[in-house]
Amino acid sequence: MKQKRLVIRCLLSMLMCLLALNTVQAAIQPVSMKNDKRLKTVLYQPQNVVPIKATTFTATQIVFGKGEHILNIQCGDMGAWSKDVPESVPNVLFIKPMVSSSSTNLTVLTNRRTYYFWLTAIEA
Repeated sequence: MKQKRLVIRCLLSMLMCLLALNTVQAAIQPVSMKNDKRLKTVLYQPQNVVPIKATTFTATQIVFGKGEHILNIQCGDMGAWSKDVPESVPNVLFIKPMVSSSSTNLTVLTNRRTYYFWLTAIEA
């Protein structure tokens, strides 16, 4: 009986660890638009990381929700990526890889949400 309880506890512990690991590594894959495969959309989910593959020296535009404005941007490899938020459209972020071998995280804080991205630079 004690051995059966121990096995059940071990299985439950392993299940909890797997669930926690799955949550930490969750990623949402962007969905391409029908008319132009280069344009992609992602539905917001608070604990997910959105992967972005960007071509070196080519700007990528990220548009956040209406009524949102960007408060802060943090990037793991600040020197490898340029970032710009135009004053006239505070819910739009432009990013551009300046080197071809950078993979890093990007966190964007808006007045409503926190967004997580994983950036990968690819050569043109």
